[in-house]
Amino acid sequence: MEVENNTALPFLDVLVERKPDGTLGHRVYMKSTHTDIYLNAESHHHPAQKQGIIYTLIHQARISEPRHLAKELEHLHTALRGNGYISNEPSGGNIRPWRNENKIRHLLKKMNTVFSPVKKVTAAFPKTCNNDQLQGPGVYSVPCSCGKVYI
Repeated sequence: MEVENNTALPFLDVLVERKPDGTLGHRVYMKSTHTDIYLNAESHHHPAQKQGIIYTLIHQARISEPRHLAKELEHLHTALRGNGYISNEPSGGNIRPWRNENKIRHLLKKMNTVFSPVKKVTAAFPKTCNNDQLQGPGVYSVPCSCGKVYI
């Protein structure tokens, strides 16, 4: 059970705040144990999975009220940089890639990713025994050429 603390109450991924005028405000909420570790940009996953992470985080940031949005986008920028999606920017520039998502889309199109899913789970594992040995349902002890026994 969550209890209101300092006029704020977390609900799912949203921190609902009671404003002095009695209205409710909201922004992104993350538990103190949140690590900002996401699928690394260099991992060999399907590009759609990487794009999904970025789009989800951007969409989540947009739930914040305008007064919290800049801080949330800066946090998102740091998290994406930490996971390899954004390279370090040259010093002296005031680059804000969050003005639009086209820069992110352009970045994602440049990624070289190798992804080839297996058609069936059995194709990912070597054959360990002759299935002809299995006569029907039950528990089997199948000896292997390596000397071990599979149950």
